[in-house]
Amino acid sequence: MNRQADRRKGFVAVIVLVAMVAAILIVTAALSQVSTRSQNASGGMNAAQADLLCEAAYSLASNRLKDNPGYTGETWQLQSDSNGIEVPAKVVIQVQPTEFPSERKIDINVQLGDNPVGQIKKTNQWTISLPETE
Repeated sequence: MNRQADRRKGFVAVIVLVAMVAAILIVTAALSQVSTRSQNASGGMNAAQADLLCEAAYSLASNRLKDNPGYTGETWQLQSDSNGIEVPAKVVIQVQPTEFPSERKIDINVQLGDNPVGQIKKTNQWTISLPETE
């Protein structure tokens, strides 16, 4: 009778151990999913910031070209604590002539973040006509 009680105790201990491992796996999966959703939400905000930086750079370049048709571009280095930006950013504006003298090609490159794994890169290109001079 004593052996049968020992076997039942051993069986119950194994069942409890399996249940604990299953519970740990479920909790780990749930935490992983929460972490992934949090990173995706943060990435969405950073993508929106990259879009806004790209638009701001285009607006600046087109306005500078109105004042100075010889404008060739510039580079911005933004720190994470400036202007509400959460991660460091680099914006490169390059302006080049096209085959037509009254047009310019504007290339905007935005790099948001200094970690290569989570870094967001955005590149846009526009061709604009210069205002006619009198």
